[in-house]
Amino acid sequence: MKPTVSWLQRFWTPWNVTTVALLALVPLVIGNSPYYMFLVNTIAIYAMLALGLQLVLGYGGILQLGYAGFFGLGAYASAVLTTKFGWSFPAAFIAAMAVAVAGAVIMSPIVRLRDVNFAMATFVFGLILELVYNQWSEVTNGPIGFRSILAPTLFGVTIVEPQHYYYLLFAFLLAEYALIFRILHSPFGTALRGMRENETACKTSGVDVTGVKVALLLVSSAIAGAAGSLLAHMNGFISPPTFGWSTSVAILMMVVLGGVRSLPGAIVGAIVIRLALEWTSVLGQHSNIVFGVALVLFMAFLPNGLAGLVNRLRSKAHQP
Repeated sequence: MKPTVSWLQRFWTPWNVTTVALLALVPLVIGNSPYYMFLVNTIAIYAMLALGLQLVLGYGGILQLGYAGFFGLGAYASAVLTTKFGWSFPAAFIAAMAVAVAGAVIMSPIVRLRDVNFAMATFVFGLILELVYNQWSEVTNGPIGFRSILAPTLFGVTIVEPQHYYYLLFAFLLAEYALIFRILHSPFGTALRGMRENETACKTSGVDVTGVKVALLLVSSAIAGAAGSLLAHMNGFISPPTFGWSTSVAILMMVVLGGVRSLPGAIVGAIVIRLALEWTSVLGQHSNIVFGVALVLFMAFLPNGLAGLVNRLRSKAHQP
């Protein structure tokens, strides 16, 4: 049988069709509970972020420690444009992605740094953005946060109900997943994997490694900006802590816990981490300790994440 070329692989497999169909039924199951719908919607937004970081970290091998800062750029841009300048949601949504991409362009010169130096530079850039959200009170309202953000309106319909907002988030999450899948199964994806495995060999083969890294940052930042816009209009309120260092760590843990280089793993990781944060919040000041210990133990016994566990069980099942 002739092997399928990587970038010709089908996206709509029976497994994907079944998964999408089941996810589309979620509001029918929990739609009567505003709390659970809000929790599911929040998970969907963080799944978008986890997929964006998975593209950079898992497939590009680039450790981005300030990812939440770009999440904030999209949120504040969309909030300001719709509230203070009267922009429509679609226009503000596109602008939010553009602002996040512009932030990535400003940060792009650091792609020439390697390993720890690059990671620390992204960390500092994220801290700078968090400082801007806290201090630029004329635009962001500072520590008190930005309020009265309007619900999104599409095709003349204002999306207010959580179950309706779920389908908006679900559509964007599905589109993002399909986009990343297509990127990975393309010639660019082949160059991406080669860069991750051996950057020097990639350069000698004629691959523009710097260009690939910049492209990754731009795409992932656009995703973060889109997620920020959706969060702002869902909550109607945003504040600087949402886009700080702790959020960047949480997104990173979603990727690592779910399994590096696994798109379904990133989504599962987002579900697990978001639920863990929700359940441990009742412990107050002790929640971070319990959450941290649980993650350390999990990573000690499952270094390859949940995706690695599934692959290991699958291999044992096929052994004679």
